[in-house]
Amino acid sequence: MQNTVLRPGLAESTLETWHTLATVLKPIDFTPYLALTSAIFAESWTLFDPGAKATARRTLEYIIGNVQEFRNHLNSLAYFGDIDELNDVQEAIAALSPKLTLVQKLGLLCTRITDSNASVSHLAIVEAKKFISNHEEFLPLVSGDNFDPVVGSLVKALHMVAGREGEAFEASRLQTFECLGMIGALDPDRFEIPHDKEDPLISFADFEEEKHSQAFAAYMIGHVLAPVFPRTSDVRFQSLLAYTIQELLSFCGFTAALITQDNGNPVSVKVVKRWKTLSDEVRAIVAPLLNSNFTAEGELELPDSYPVYASAPTYKEWIQKFAAYLISQVKGKHATRVFTPFRVLLHSADVQVLLFLLPHLVLDVLSSGLAENVTNIRNEVISVLEDQVRPAAGRSADMRLLCAQVTDLVVGQCPSNAHS
Repeated sequence: MQNTVLRPGLAESTLETWHTLATVLKPIDFTPYLALTSAIFAESWTLFDPGAKATARRTLEYIIGNVQEFRNHLNSLAYFGDIDELNDVQEAIAALSPKLTLVQKLGLLCTRITDSNASVSHLAIVEAKKFISNHEEFLPLVSGDNFDPVVGSLVKALHMVAGREGEAFEASRLQTFECLGMIGALDPDRFEIPHDKEDPLISFADFEEEKHSQAFAAYMIGHVLAPVFPRTSDVRFQSLLAYTIQELLSFCGFTAALITQDNGNPVSVKVVKRWKTLSDEVRAIVAPLLNSNFTAEGELELPDSYPVYASAPTYKEWIQKFAAYLISQVKGKHATRVFTPFRVLLHSADVQVLLFLLPHLVLDVLSSGLAENVTNIRNEVISVLEDQVRPAAGRSADMRLLCAQVTDLVVGQCPSNAHS
């Protein structure tokens, strides 16, 4: 949608198709697309012709008209108050939405700020900026001996976006810097940056055990792949994600029988229990892939030399080549089922999924105990760190910094006996 809606002559047809999708799907199935839909409408409104605007408005009116189903999700919609033609829509949304305090609003915005879709993230930052610039309301949150906990969440979300790479996030990064500038220098002793709670099973998954491997695969589906899938604007990347999700669903034992209630193909209690570990939103996103037939072509392309960093011209290419090497060294039966599907993402423009996967790949490859793998990974880390001390020509300071941050993440995840 995001790719075609801005192409000349295609906007109205795209929006008509999107309106049909919104009205045909059950509200619970369309809920994951609310934030994305509203963000695209708000960001692209000035580019729409009258026919496209009318179709977009009908979709928004449909959402408002089904408030009983969407009420708990209305706060995920983009802000339309800056668009004169949609002021009445914004007023209706405000009247129907649950009344929230500033702290609650900022908490919800933190989730949208860190959204993987550039449009959703950008509009959330712009909205947060308005709240931050209202000193009378925001100042009490950053006053006193202890700041409100939402301040830590907001700073964390803004820093996360500030570290994103790519032209799609350039406008968001600039807005983020302005937000951080308005917040000002905060005493770190007066607030805490919240830490993500890691499941020990996921942090150090034992891929020798099928149960642990399937738990890790379900975690990847629920927390990494599914959130990105409906929000990416890259159609090719989305199809690659679909293949990866499809393969992990199969490994977890998830089939269409989970939702069709086919008595002829009963699902085991273990599989049903694992399926229910996924949120309602995630299950709605991945359900169509339970009986899909995406295929992957081509062989895994390995780096020509090691360490990979020595011949990688960009941060993205280093991540891709290093991940390709690691995937090629995965040997265990269950680990292979988990990691091999990610090979299709090696040449995609977005490396965020690979970045999340990298520490787990390193741990699994090191656990094989092969001296060559240990040496190659050690040399890779050393190559990146040496470039910090004695910079080689041809690499930007940003690339060095980003690669060093990744190696710090990788080394931090590894058991202490692997550091040497």
